[in-house]
Amino acid sequence: MDCHGEQNFPENFMKLSIQLPALVRVVRLHTMFSVTDPPYNKHLYIRENFIAKLLLKTKPELVKQADNNRRTPLHFASTLGFHELVAMLLELDYSPAYSFDIDGSAPIHMSVHFGRIRVIKELLRYCPDLKDLVDRKGQNILHMAVECQQVGVIRYILQEKKLESLINGIDKDGNTPLHCASIKSYPYMVNLLVRDKRVDVSTLNRKRWTALDIARMQSYESKEDHQVCSTVSLI
Repeated sequence: MDCHGEQNFPENFMKLSIQLPALVRVVRLHTMFSVTDPPYNKHLYIRENFIAKLLLKTKPELVKQADNNRRTPLHFASTLGFHELVAMLLELDYSPAYSFDIDGSAPIHMSVHFGRIRVIKELLRYCPDLKDLVDRKGQNILHMAVECQQVGVIRYILQEKKLESLINGIDKDGNTPLHCASIKSYPYMVNLLVRDKRVDVSTLNRKRWTALDIARMQSYESKEDHQVCSTVSLI
């Protein structure tokens, strides 16, 4: 799932004309009625939450039901930040947490792309090993958070001792999250990472490049690249 190509995912979901599975339709209604301003929207949101609970109670198999893109209700609830619904779904069956859609994204990946920290916490509370679930590029959730510039998610991961193994994790190209920040020319992301002493700035990727090597090669292209190079050079 490309974090830049899917920024309008929740809005696009609203426009789907396909016949969605019953529970997924309820999650869509959550999207419609999650606005907090008009009081009547709050009442409708509560009503749809009740419908979701009723559906799950009478037909728990709906938890695994997916749409044409192989996205389950958990995918949508994770994307949209409905942490209570996420917990409800996981209570019944946690196996959808490990399911991938046609883009190769699991629910936790989608929650990272959209910065849904409370959802990430719920997913990891029920399924701690989800921290090691990578996408098609072999990227962990810290790689994804860096590429999508989700500062809150990055800080959460760095603060959690149980997620320490992700800090210097490598993808299929041998890139660490720091490499990704350098490749994308995100100086703030680089700064956020290198301030953590656990980040290994000397790690080589499959091309035998460190994050600093990448920054130096790109430093002539733009001001941002120069900032990245300067930041990494200070370490």
